[in-house]
Amino acid sequence: MAILALAVMILLRRADYVTMVLKVTDSGYLGNNPLPMWYLEKFKGGMEQKDVLGRASISILKAYSYPANKDSRVMYLTMKLLAAYDKKNKTYSFEGVPLLLGSYQTFKFNGMLLRGVVYRIEDIDQPVEEKTLEVSGVLNPANNINQDPYVAEMTTDGVKNYLATKIVKGLKVEDSDGLVVAEIKGVDLSPAYRKFVAGNRIVSVVDNDRKNVAMKLVVKVKKFGDVYLFREDMPITINANVWLDFWDFQVNVTITDFKEI
Repeated sequence: MAILALAVMILLRRADYVTMVLKVTDSGYLGNNPLPMWYLEKFKGGMEQKDVLGRASISILKAYSYPANKDSRVMYLTMKLLAAYDKKNKTYSFEGVPLLLGSYQTFKFNGMLLRGVVYRIEDIDQPVEEKTLEVSGVLNPANNINQDPYVAEMTTDGVKNYLATKIVKGLKVEDSDGLVVAEIKGVDLSPAYRKFVAGNRIVSVVDNDRKNVAMKLVVKVKKFGDVYLFREDMPITINANVWLDFWDFQVNVTITDFKEI
């Protein structure tokens, strides 16, 4: 009994809660490696697991997901863990395993195996700011599905009309909580051109089957220092591509400019 009481005292003395964000994945790779929807749907905000002393050892504060592509989603879990803190090394550990930024972790949670990469740890990482950006961008046919700009011996600089006409002002992208994270505020359609070599010169003619698409977006991002991230891991930088998933189609928007608003 004395040994058990001593163990309980040690546990109580060393226990400390830490909040972290886990990117749910089946590998240690920080990029998108989505898991099946049936698995992701098992984890929801408000769930918790208790230890033998009746304390919440793992609590899911928030479950947030977004489409990684047209077939799958990526999930982030904001979790509160009953961990031990090492003041000397300034690190937390859970059940003897260090919680390190970028480390691959496995948790046994309510009869399920929860796996993922530690994406952020509060009190250790730099503060996160919520920001709103106005983003200008274009649809580059080379970066979008079924929009090949190289046809026979010609090139074209636009996307096909069936896709161009879907890009309209007011289209919105929502996250799994119903929060609008991106909205199209303006669209500019202009003629696309086919280019080909004729003799010793390059000929350019209007491509009636395609349009050039430029747009303005308002997006919600998180700012880490000088870095803006859309949906946790898409950097907002000039010439970067942002994946937007609307209810019946998806596009990659190439960023040409952005600013805080």
